[in-house]
Amino acid sequence: MSSEKTLVTDNNTPVARLSPYQPTTTDELFKKMRGKIQYFEDLTTPTLEEWQEI
Repeated sequence: MSSEKTLVTDNNTPVARLSPYQPTTTDELFKKMRGKIQYFEDLTTPTLEEWQEI
């Protein structure tokens, strides 16, 4: 497997950087957000409300 990073450009303007997948844990992934998000309902229950178009 290659560990090389690839830069994707459009007319010499960088639009994306591709790099190899690096596995991580959810604790590592969300550690900066811990304690900053509040929710007041059970997030796992389905909603019956229809969302309005923005």
